[in-house]
Amino acid sequence: MDHQNHPNYEIPSESHHPSPSAASCLSRIRLAASFDPQISTKINRFIDSMRIDRLRAYVCERTAYFCGESQQKEVGDLFHQFDRSIEIIDRVRGQLTTTEKDQLNMMENLNDTLAEQTFFVYKFHQLNPVDLAILTSAKTSLTTALSSSTPDAALSKAMGSFSPQDLEKMATLPVAHLPEEVRSHLARCQITAPEVVHDTVAFLLSVIGSKQNN
Repeated sequence: MDHQNHPNYEIPSESHHPSPSAASCLSRIRLAASFDPQISTKINRFIDSMRIDRLRAYVCERTAYFCGESQQKEVGDLFHQFDRSIEIIDRVRGQLTTTEKDQLNMMENLNDTLAEQTFFVYKFHQLNPVDLAILTSAKTSLTTALSSSTPDAALSKAMGSFSPQDLEKMATLPVAHLPEEVRSHLARCQITAPEVVHDTVAFLLSVIGSKQNN
């Protein structure tokens, strides 16, 4: 292939590793997904359809619930490494015909996510090989970034002490009552380290808040 015909040529890279801060943030979202399957469903859908634009928007939206400001910035910086991919997607979307836009609107109205996913995968595979390689590389890199980070062991253990029934019950409680309820539960499970208790209370509140706005 003559790369001179592609002035924006970018060699697909596997080196888009998240910073430790971003990895920590993504690990919290990954942990949250085990308590709210909708998070996994949406992330997987956007990855499978190579919609890096929607993946970025959704993940950054979730960081507001589970991560501090500096971590949110680091995740934003991670996604900035894929700006070229998002430019390609924007171009594809901008070139859709009126008929294709109508088809997409119908899919969205019917919540036919599989059809929408198939539609975009088909469109992306009509791209030139360089652009398709950039999207494919972004998909691979982000899949790794989102799935390889290990959640904090102490927080994972604390959250693992809650049954689905416990969580359902807590979701119905007034927010003001939640911290004490969580502390009591953790104490019964012999989890008393102040920093772990504090983090678990904050995380559980975030899970409930995220779930209500997902």
